[in-house]
Amino acid sequence: MTNKLTTFEEHGEALAYQVEKGWRGETVLCFDRHLDIAVIPPARVARAKEALEQGASLLAQHRDLPFRDDEQYTHGLDDFVYLAAALGTVSRFVWVPPPTPDPEATLWEELSWLPGHGEEVARSWRPTRCGAYTRVGGLQIEVATLDTLQALSLPADVHVDIDLDWFCDERGRGESSVAELNDVLDACGLGENVETLCYSNVSGFLPWSHRYLAEHLAASLGGSLEQDGRPPPLRLQTMDHLTGRAPAHPSSLEKLIDEELAPLGGPGWSLAAVLAARLQELERAEECWQQARDAGDRARWPAYAAACALVQRGAYKEALSWVDRVDGPPDAALWVQSQQLGAVAALRLNADRRAARYASACSERVPFRPEPAKLAAIAYHRLGEERAAARWHARAERATLGPRGGR
Repeated sequence: MTNKLTTFEEHGEALAYQVEKGWRGETVLCFDRHLDIAVIPPARVARAKEALEQGASLLAQHRDLPFRDDEQYTHGLDDFVYLAAALGTVSRFVWVPPPTPDPEATLWEELSWLPGHGEEVARSWRPTRCGAYTRVGGLQIEVATLDTLQALSLPADVHVDIDLDWFCDERGRGESSVAELNDVLDACGLGENVETLCYSNVSGFLPWSHRYLAEHLAASLGGSLEQDGRPPPLRLQTMDHLTGRAPAHPSSLEKLIDEELAPLGGPGWSLAAVLAARLQELERAEECWQQARDAGDRARWPAYAAACALVQRGAYKEALSWVDRVDGPPDAALWVQSQQLGAVAALRLNADRRAARYASACSERVPFRPEPAKLAAIAYHRLGEERAAARWHARAERATLGPRGGR
């Protein structure tokens, strides 16, 4: 192999590459710790299509900061696969997660939380020799493992894409080696199909100390890395604290805000609020959250983080005030998760009607998750509305069966 591997700092940059290379209905074999298929609202899909029609690069539509939460950009690291399907660059996406004993259950766990697509996923779901197959937004999605990859039928021109966080978790704890992956790719005749690599350092998913994996992998494949003259990536100490790679203390919070977060504007204040919430500095989290909102960031992540921190404290009434700050759209995964958290907090307060609203709203968006349906059943039982309780209990029972029977 003599070709150069194209590298990205964050995975969402791959979409601009696909468009620039003229991809149409391609097959991608992706090694990644995350599925990267969060739902994108139709208005943002339309904006991306309009940008392409005007000849603009989609790289300018990619979030400049992984943790930015506003409408300035159309996509990022967590949802670019969804947009790739909508734009037609990819029609088949084969996901190889880190080693898992049950790839079918792993894929179901990811997609059953995808708001608004539960029925499509369930209708098209089928087990395969390699793991499972389903569809999301018309995109064919399959899951496989290193052990089952050779049984997978792939076109000769399949594009192999590797996110380096596949090799280890946020703290650098490894699960697979470069040599192991290289052996499997060679056995499948796919070594020359490896085309793109992603670092995932800025987002915190890969420790900076493991950036060497790119060079190691390229060398093992007999290739080299494409250097495009990009400026150095943003390196934030805050991410080390949030991922647990470095201890976090309240005394270091203000220094981080002054030196690296406040200069980033809304997204930086949002990140400061998340760290403050993790540190149980909730008054400071409130101040940072407001700063983020004033600067135009939705700041949903810190609102959810604060709600979680307050639930852990047993401060359920205060937690609900933060749950209600995680605004829509209801296709946002964080909104769905906040509704479930709200149901838990409301039940603790014996606010059963409110709990029923939270739980039912959550379950309507993710009908194949048993947890919100169970919470709704509990709330309606407490309210003495037994028919409604029985209906939600039945839904929870169906969802508990999972992909093998939950349909």
